[in-house]
Amino acid sequence: MIEMLKRHEIQVLRRAGHTWKEVAAFSGVSVRTVRRIAAETEVTTVDSATERARRQGGGPRRPTRFGTSSHKR
Repeated sequence: MIEMLKRHEIQVLRRAGHTWKEVAAFSGVSVRTVRRIAAETEVTTVDSATERARRQGGGPRRPTRFGTSSHKR
């Protein structure tokens, strides 16, 4: 996950009128990431841990194998 300060930097550079490519070069991320972050709501806090918990990132849990269980018959 991109830290909140980096997200804020990207948003500020876009508001300052820099192009997608310029912002990507300045911040060290891809143009696609710049576009995605620019479309997000404005950063209001720099607490990355809180934001990570709020977003609950990651994929779905790994499924268990069919027919296996933790209890005995």
